[in-house]
Amino acid sequence: MALKNMNTRKKIIIVTLHSVINAGSALQAFATEYILAKLNCSTTILNYIPYRLTLLSHLQNMDSLKQLLTFPGYVIYSIVYAAFRKKNLHLSRRFYSIRAIEKNCPEADIYMTGSDQVWNSAYNTKLDGVYYWEFLRNNEKKISFSSSFGRSELPQDEAVKVKEMLSSYSHLSVREHSAQVILEKMGLENVNLTLDPTLLLRKDEWKETLIGKPIVENPYLLVYIPYNVSQWSDIEESVKLISGRTGLKVVTLSVWNTINADKCFRIFSPQTFLNVFYYAEYILTNSFHGTAFSINFNKQFAVIQPKEYSTRIENLLNIVSLKRRYFKGVVNRIILDEIIDYDSVNTSLNMEREKTIRYLKTAISK
Repeated sequence: MALKNMNTRKKIIIVTLHSVINAGSALQAFATEYILAKLNCSTTILNYIPYRLTLLSHLQNMDSLKQLLTFPGYVIYSIVYAAFRKKNLHLSRRFYSIRAIEKNCPEADIYMTGSDQVWNSAYNTKLDGVYYWEFLRNNEKKISFSSSFGRSELPQDEAVKVKEMLSSYSHLSVREHSAQVILEKMGLENVNLTLDPTLLLRKDEWKETLIGKPIVENPYLLVYIPYNVSQWSDIEESVKLISGRTGLKVVTLSVWNTINADKCFRIFSPQTFLNVFYYAEYILTNSFHGTAFSINFNKQFAVIQPKEYSTRIENLLNIVSLKRRYFKGVVNRIILDEIIDYDSVNTSLNMEREKTIRYLKTAISK
């Protein structure tokens, strides 16, 4: 997939979920800037910190002993992720409200709504106009890139407001087919389906940029269940089944780990996340980005259905014809023994990469 530079260098401001303490969110922000730089664009991520992601909000919402005991870990996580953002992302000054952004919004040729669940009002605790550039004049160029609602339908009153805000966008692209359907039902036209930014970087590009030597020795089963769990018993039974049939030791990335693992990373950076995914022999996850990196790194894997926001995972698996790796409960022994044919998967993935890059070039240049 050759990325030829655009003739005129465009300045793009991106609003996305970059400040969430989640490896996938941080890495999709990195990947967005990485790809746009290859298209000869100058990028800045709007450093918007919604109230729900502030330390004060976290303190005010601690209502259990468990949350109190894990607060020191949250502080450490905040420091680790702040260091990653400072080193690897191009950030604007900090903003904490839509009014502050409106008064001092950075100037740009294009205002982009980026990927991740930027349009999921449940996840974001409200319909946040910042992620729709609601305050900009209609003559400012706005585009979206692999944006997500994280669900398959919207309440009627929300759909009316969303249509109003997105009608001023010159180009629209979403990450899931379900989001494409939502927008088309509103009467919005030419809604493109594009890949999550993390899938635009090939395996070797991730290796060259952020992955070093393996930090875990010997072959292992990686278990990444960050949150959003339907039944822990299904996870635990699946881990026993996979490790028993493969003979692999168990490595987990989880603050809330209840699994008897050989090694557990309770606090980890985005780089550590990438490293253990890259070198894993087998992966069990319930996460969208856990699924995305399993596919991108050509791993044998299984996905356990999460408690909510599962449509984004199912859409991705459908694109590469791997829906059989998705389980609504304990993994199936027969499917577990099937070896994924990555020749066909990579062919599908490359086609989607090319389609996504074509969309970006068109959206940026026109």
